[in-house]
Amino acid sequence: KLIYEEKNFIRNFSIGSNDFMFKWNKCQCGNIAVNTRKYYIGNKWADGISEKCDALLESVKADEARMSEVSVLRKHLINYAKTKDVFAAYKASGYNREFYEAHRDMLALRSAAKKAFDAYKKENGSDKKLPRISELNAEYAMFLEQKKSSYAEYRKTKSEMQDWLVAQKIVQEILKEDEQKKEQLYEQEVRQEEENKENSR
Repeated sequence: KLIYEEKNFIRNFSIGSNDFMFKWNKCQCGNIAVNTRKYYIGNKWADGISEKCDALLESVKADEARMSEVSVLRKHLINYAKTKDVFAAYKASGYNREFYEAHRDMLALRSAAKKAFDAYKKENGSDKKLPRISELNAEYAMFLEQKKSSYAEYRKTKSEMQDWLVAQKIVQEILKEDEQKKEQLYEQEVRQEEENKENSR
């Protein structure tokens, strides 16, 4: 019943081939109230909203990727600082094998951090200093807020796209019904004309 009422509202507006507008006004369908909305529907609008969805989703993914990189680098910095004393003692022992086995996990964290730092300098230049943890915290917070904003906009845009798909389906049904009615009317006129010719003889 609701779709039927919506279709009746849509019929009150002209429909073009590539770009048209229709409006859903408030109506009462049993106990269902339909809020006022405007839909500007056309090929260009549909393409644009789809591209916007894709761009926002890519932005969210890019922010997540950078946040992951920042998180990993921050973890390595923390581990490197945490294992400083253990490594100093290992070095003072002359890199004793027994000492290494006794502190294998801590030294493994140190080694992993050193490899990550080397990779960072290789990617950003040997003169590039490692960022401070406070700087990484600030960068992570910035990308987190950016991600939240982009994702909220993405959900809103995706909702608009879903509304458009529903509206598009309704309009297609209307056009199909109108075409069928035209065909039926034409057939009736042809039959009437034939009957008139037959009666005039």
